[in-house]
Amino acid sequence: LSTPSIAGGGRYDRLIGIFLNREIPATGASFGLDRVANAMEELGLLPTPQGQCQVLVTVFDESTRLASLRAATQLRASGINVEVYQGSDGLRSQFGYADRRGIPVAVIIGPDEEAAGSAAVRDLRTRTQQTVPTSSLVNQVQALL
Repeated sequence: LSTPSIAGGGRYDRLIGIFLNREIPATGASFGLDRVANAMEELGLLPTPQGQCQVLVTVFDESTRLASLRAATQLRASGINVEVYQGSDGLRSQFGYADRRGIPVAVIIGPDEEAAGSAAVRDLRTRTQQTVPTSSLVNQVQALL
């Protein structure tokens, strides 16, 4: 098992010469900030980002994407800062994404909710969830914020 390096360097005389058709003495160094950031993240030394986004509207699957977009539009019209998940990951991954971004509330509209004209509102801080009619969605989200 080897430990990856954080910094490196060396001579690059022939590298510059390739482009100038003559040898030029040169040295260089690099510092791996991505490795430092990864190590800090593993050790829990990075602060949790607290973004402006208040609600993540999840996308259950492609068949419910339009319902999710409608919910996001409804929330935005009331002044709530909303993000619609753009990937195709499952709900667990979407909740993890919201957690990493510091988003406190998620809205879930699966096929059952869409058929019933409702939405599940999940408080990601307490991990509690309540299903409400879409007409009450804004009020429920505002109560959690």
